[in-house]
Amino acid sequence: MMRSNKANYLPKIDVRMLRLMYLTSHKNDEAVFLDMDLGASKEERDMVLDKVHEELSAIWTEIQELVSMRDPKVFVHCDRSFCFCHKLRPKFRSGTVWERSQEHLKKN
Repeated sequence: MMRSNKANYLPKIDVRMLRLMYLTSHKNDEAVFLDMDLGASKEERDMVLDKVHEELSAIWTEIQELVSMRDPKVFVHCDRSFCFCHKLRPKFRSGTVWERSQEHLKKN
């Protein structure tokens, strides 16, 4: 079902199926996809999408809190092969950003 949104001149489409595509996964580092049925009715779809909105809002809030600290050492990098953060960190001067060695120091 398509509806017109005259304010933005973009069509609105009621979507039931959602396919999430990941650039890589923990399975052999290959791209994977996940198909989701969002529900037959608008109410069912809204419930699912509201949960997604809550999760994304929480992630965004956490990022904002880290940024507000103005401390580059609080940003812990990942080890995902497609992400650049772990490749870039060694280019910084030691002690200016989070380092894996800092994690070991805190545990001991």
